[in-house]
Amino acid sequence: MYVDVALGFPIDGLFTYSVDNDAIKTGMRVVVDFNYRTTTAFVISRHDNPPEFDVKPVIKILDDEPIFDERLLSLARF
Repeated sequence: MYVDVALGFPIDGLFTYSVDNDAIKTGMRVVVDFNYRTTTAFVISRHDNPPEFDVKPVIKILDDEPIFDERLLSLARF
């Protein structure tokens, strides 16, 4: 499975990571490696379609349940 995440600092766009845990949901926080820097990111969407490029795995899932509801995720997508 793959997730598209928004990073926790100002940078435009979403980034795709792989994850082995089917329990991951949109609105959860995860730890990822971005440009050789470990940072917190927010899961904006999930999908099963493999991208046409290599992806790094999610390092850690920080939440048991989503901390953002659909209204806040919609704002983040905007």
